[in-house]
Amino acid sequence: NLGALGMLALAFVVIVLSTSPAVACVQGAAYAQAAATCQSIFPANWSCAYEGELLSSLSHNCTYGLTILALCNVSDATLCDGDRVLTVPLKCAYCYQLPANQSTCTQSTTCDVRDRTTLPVETCTMLPDVLCLGSRVFPMRKPCNWSSGLRWSTTLILSIVLGGFGAERFYLGQTGFALFKFFSFGGLGVWAVIDIYLSAVAYLSPSDGSALLNS
Repeated sequence: NLGALGMLALAFVVIVLSTSPAVACVQGAAYAQAAATCQSIFPANWSCAYEGELLSSLSHNCTYGLTILALCNVSDATLCDGDRVLTVPLKCAYCYQLPANQSTCTQSTTCDVRDRTTLPVETCTMLPDVLCLGSRVFPMRKPCNWSSGLRWSTTLILSIVLGGFGAERFYLGQTGFALFKFFSFGGLGVWAVIDIYLSAVAYLSPSDGSALLNS
């Protein structure tokens, strides 16, 4: 009858789909994920705490610099084999107290590299494999160090070849100085020679406050 034929057709479709490459690929990917050891994916999908408080807490009680032990648990939704609870040693220090090479920071593009008295505030984020106390994202004052892409070598070449016309000043965005130098024929040559020296020692810099690339 039609009901029996419909059931047979539905069973056939299920068998075909279960043996298709797409389904086999998905099943294989799930198996591969399940076969991975929990420690091999640490610290992704793990939650760590010290003395019952999450590492992100700001009220830890430990002696700075000493090694402490954090208790870490992998989330139930993560497919992996092996121990799902780890005891991990780490330094008693808040994230902002760790070396700079253990975090990445956004560079300010509004500061002036020539101003060494004012340090811009950058937003820093800890690297994923670094464990630390407190917030993993924090503000940090750092020396201004950004570039708009202008190069020291180009500045020097322009100063030597076309310095009498203020070419290096135009290149650096110093339009006022450039026009004055152009109409004075490089200050009758004297200004042109001085600017060659200033370009060679990287004293001249872009008007936007950025640093010249050292190439």
